Amino acid sequence: MPPGAAYGYVLKSASDDRLKLALRSIFIESQCVIDREVRGLQQKSLGHANGFTDSEYEILIDIALGLTDRAIAKRRNLSLRSVQNRLQQLYEKLDVYQPMTDSEESRFNLRARAVTVAFLRKLLNYSALERAEAELAEWLAGR
Repeated sequence: MPPGAAYGYVLKSASDDRLKLALRSIFIESQCVIDREVRGLQQKSLGHANGFTDSEYEILIDIALGLTDRAIAKRRNLSLRSVQNRLQQLYEKLDVYQPMTDSEESRFNLRARAVTVAFLRKLLNYSALERAEAELAEWLAGR
């Protein structure tokens, strides 16, 4: 696709609401939309070493929603250590991880930087976060 082009891949089995969100994202917001299932297949078929696992993508969404490590662990039924390991993997794949030396402070809040880089690379978009926000509200209501 040419740089700056907006496009979408939505499965035929997508709900009407999902299709409406995708169309709005593409035509009104100029966002790229790729269903999670399609994204997973693309990564596998292209053999990307830097492709995200579903778990890493879920954690990326959760940090974009502002959840703490403990909240992510509860929500995803993971140990706190597993969440932290996935965050480190995510930072490395997004190339935002910066090891600190004794004489140097961290230049970035890694969580915020990871979300920003993910948006710039079009790994996240408005419709994905809108959907995730609704799922988060359901999860919080069910607790």
